[in-house]
Amino acid sequence: MTEGIDDQKVHEWLIANVQDLQGPFTYERVAGGRSNLTFVATDAVGRKLIVRRPPLSHVIEKAHDMAREYRVIAALGSTPVPVPIARGLCLDRTVTGADFYVMDFVDGFVPHTEAEAASIDDRRGLSRNVIDVLGDLHDVEPRQVGLGDLGRGTDYVGRQLHRWQQA
Repeated sequence: MTEGIDDQKVHEWLIANVQDLQGPFTYERVAGGRSNLTFVATDAVGRKLIVRRPPLSHVIEKAHDMAREYRVIAALGSTPVPVPIARGLCLDRTVTGADFYVMDFVDGFVPHTEAEAASIDDRRGLSRNVIDVLGDLHDVEPRQVGLGDLGRGTDYVGRQLHRWQQA
């Protein structure tokens, strides 16, 4: 068993809920995350998906809300904002001990150290891309994509300070 994943139960859930997969699966934890656990699930023909779940301990429900994370990614899928395709949400905690969701794997470059950083020219292009994507994100009208009820809309900083004082 992969820590954080019940291989057999997640296998059964994936086959039942995500189209065009062929078991068995392998699971590899993605290193470098700070909180939620991320796994690459690879099926028998090499198709890769991402499985995300809360950490194994010190879970703060609102900070590790898989349903909310899935909902946002799924909603943004109909916009110009580049997000992976959301494939499924599992709220049955008997499957692997926590809620989790599945999305397409998107290959890319994640710099973990200064030595892995992109060249100056590449950084310039990446920075411009970030600005463009942030612009696309800010163009999204939450109500139009089904996210109008997300968040309270006021005093975000105060709520964050209160939450961190409780942790």
